[in-house]
Amino acid sequence: MSHELRTPLNAIKGFSRLLQQTDLNEEQHKFSDIIENSSNNLLHLVNDILDISKIESGEMTVDQKEFDLKRMLQTLESMFMNTVKEKQLKFTWQIAADVPQYLHGDPDRLYQILINLVSNAFKFTQKGFVFIDVSKSLEDDKKVELEFRVQDTGIGIPESKLELIFERFQQIGNGQENFQKGTGLGLAIVKNLAELLGGSVNVISEAGKGSIFKVVLPFTKHLITETAIVEFEEAQTGLITFNNTAVLVAEDNPVNQLLITKLLNQYAIRPEIKENGMEVLEALKTQHFDLLLLDIQMPLLDGYKTCMAIRENGNVIPVVAMTAYVMDAEKEKCKAAGMNDYLAKPIDEDELKKILQKYLGEFIQPSQKRDEINTNSFLLQLAGGDMQMAGKILEQVKLEIPVEILKLKKIISQNNIEALPAVCHNLISSISPLGNDSLVMKKIMALQKMVSDNGTESEILNSTAGLIAELERNYNDLTTFKQQ
Repeated sequence: MSHELRTPLNAIKGFSRLLQQTDLNEEQHKFSDIIENSSNNLLHLVNDILDISKIESGEMTVDQKEFDLKRMLQTLESMFMNTVKEKQLKFTWQIAADVPQYLHGDPDRLYQILINLVSNAFKFTQKGFVFIDVSKSLEDDKKVELEFRVQDTGIGIPESKLELIFERFQQIGNGQENFQKGTGLGLAIVKNLAELLGGSVNVISEAGKGSIFKVVLPFTKHLITETAIVEFEEAQTGLITFNNTAVLVAEDNPVNQLLITKLLNQYAIRPEIKENGMEVLEALKTQHFDLLLLDIQMPLLDGYKTCMAIRENGNVIPVVAMTAYVMDAEKEKCKAAGMNDYLAKPIDEDELKKILQKYLGEFIQPSQKRDEINTNSFLLQLAGGDMQMAGKILEQVKLEIPVEILKLKKIISQNNIEALPAVCHNLISSISPLGNDSLVMKKIMALQKMVSDNGTESEILNSTAGLIAELERNYNDLTTFKQQ
């Protein structure tokens, strides 16, 4: 059931997102938005059903890692932006000043809890607001306990249903027909996830007066350094490219072939596509590949048998499974067959990026650091020997670079190559204090020439992505001016 549902969803979600990046008129944009929103809703329903199944079977696990709480709430806010506009509601959040921004816990489960609570709040609120408040309830040397309050001004919950509200298939509506009904699984999932994380959930509500859901969860404090923060944020943002990589993709579905190709192209990767395990084994006999993305369900020779044959031949190529089956037992089966990792369908772009960084890290375009002595000398000369003035110039450069990076990312997302010359012109002015010999300046010049020489769209967009990566590296290197 999981595979049959997720395979078409993978195509619908992926191609609707790619379609939105093409040149569409207003009506077409509206239709593509509807397609994407509908597929997201369907995927949410599928995930709810699968999550309940995993929880009941004891297969739901906790994945502890560092995460940025503020960034999570910003992402959550953007996710509900369209709902806020459509229903003309207010959606705000706040984090108390004494709550750490960086925590160690399971961000995926926390995000899932918040999405379910906020979705319910919007579903049953027709006027007023939805508000998230995060505060600290307990703290010691190693741990901190946080309370997440999701408050709304919706229809509220009848007293007769308060004791049943966290049970499966219970509707929280008050009988009004004009309110959308759901599966009745969301709050049951919230309760189970909160308990899985060592926390609890309760609700305060009255019919006609809104609701307040309180989730209390423990987290480990994360003593993160400034350097680690920069590295964390670099990993979360920006486009990167992988040079000279050979990626083999095994996928028999033509629609999925096109989708994974498009996704990989964004990272300057040109994959070789094979339709079954036999073709994969033949390709590996004569060619070297740095990574294999392997679909599990294929004709002639499935993913498990293909990987076992690869390992029997002594080939140590990293193999990442691509499958719609999402149970932990499936992951163990993939591991037993010799696979290194797992990528769930529908393919999430962020998860794909993590996989590429993990197994193709050595091919990421090297930072090729600027000659700091030459750069600082050039700056000092430009400032007439005044170190304070040189520092001010550098600060101005730091202010302008992020603005131009956003413009370049917009050009890529909209395939708007016509806007490149103007942005490149502004960039040259902005970074001229770094010197004409800096790598980023050379990349801008090369991109300008490519555009003027009528290079192909893919070449220009790939070069633009490379320029963005170099600009982001330069920005993070520009700390304070140092006299050599």
